[in-house]
Amino acid sequence: MRVETLDNGIKLYIVPIENVKTVGIAIHVGIGSVYEEKQYRGISHFLEHMMFKTNKKYRSEEIDMGLELNGGITNAMTSTHYTVYLTESLKEGFEKVVDILFSMFENDRFLEEEFEKERKVIISEIEMYDNNPESKLDILTQKSVFGDSDYGEPIGGYIETINNITKNILEEFKARYYTPKNMFILLEGNVTEKEIEIIKKYFSKLEGGDVKLKEPTKGNGMDI
Repeated sequence: MRVETLDNGIKLYIVPIENVKTVGIAIHVGIGSVYEEKQYRGISHFLEHMMFKTNKKYRSEEIDMGLELNGGITNAMTSTHYTVYLTESLKEGFEKVVDILFSMFENDRFLEEEFEKERKVIISEIEMYDNNPESKLDILTQKSVFGDSDYGEPIGGYIETINNITKNILEEFKARYYTPKNMFILLEGNVTEKEIEIIKKYFSKLEGGDVKLKEPTKGNGMDI
């Protein structure tokens, strides 16, 4: 593995793999559910959804289509400690994919109508998990081990905490935590100097200050 640091502090990890034709990109942000304020539980996951919505350069459908046509594999996930965005790109479409990804991370404003629509999608997901015995067991297991604490609460939050989040609060959250010093990028696959320079050209322009994460709480276990 080769490691470099961009001018703005983003760590770049490079893992060349022989005999593959695509390049995998993972963008890791060091923010997850345990660092959130209790009244806004689920905001990291909410932001993950909104990252694929309309930004200053691309409409939401252009983001989806642009990533799909230039690679076909795109995903994202939110965990307790991090949020990560994953794509696999064809060599000839690599710069377009990076341009789209950079537009998502550079963006500082969302459309109100898309924000409210996505809130309903997330609430629907919470209701679905609540009504699914296996998913519900996962949520209750966390609480049985860590009690009422940051580690004991569900990553996706609750309906009431999702309703507490405004568009301004979400935009401020992104500005605070989606900064170069709280990120790293992994390139894996058919990586050459050309792809490395493209990543540097775009993501070196990302701005943001230092990040101070709160100390997550761990409660005592409890019977469920």
